[in-house]
Amino acid sequence: RRDRMTVEGSIGVLDNNRGELGGRAQSALDLLAEDLDRFRELVEDLLEMSRFDAGVMHLDLDEVLKIIIEIVINLVGAEIFAVYLLDGDSGLLDVAVSEGAEPSEFPSCSKPGGLIAKSLETAEPLCGDPTQSQSLEEPIVCIPLVVQNRSIGLIGIFGLLQQKDGFSALDHELFSVMGG
Repeated sequence: RRDRMTVEGSIGVLDNNRGELGGRAQSALDLLAEDLDRFRELVEDLLEMSRFDAGVMHLDLDEVLKIIIEIVINLVGAEIFAVYLLDGDSGLLDVAVSEGAEPSEFPSCSKPGGLIAKSLETAEPLCGDPTQSQSLEEPIVCIPLVVQNRSIGLIGIFGLLQQKDGFSALDHELFSVMGG
């Protein structure tokens, strides 16, 4: 939140001096302000998810999946990903929602020792090589979804947006927060 407030303050200063800016700079400022509003909403969504995890609020699965999709696309910069949910009866991961490919195209379970299996076993987000080809064989990031110390699923990121070539420290923090 502190970083966001710094950016908000900077945008406010620029907006107060809008008359001194050229047309392109004013347009860029407007886009930045819109992006910041969207970022603020996504941060609030993350905080809401943490309240769910703490048991303060009850989960609406469809709403949580929508929030996850928004965060993975807009904050992480993923283009191809799937949100898996653990089937309590079979113990298998089933794709609940996906982006960039049909749910049936994603692997239903990982090869033994693969990133998905390791991430579920450790209950920790794990990253592979983000520069690897965008294949649906193995994700480049796995984020286990844990609620009240119980794995309920996993986010598998298989490809990034063209303009994104790796992960920042902020991405890794998001992975930890999203996983619970």
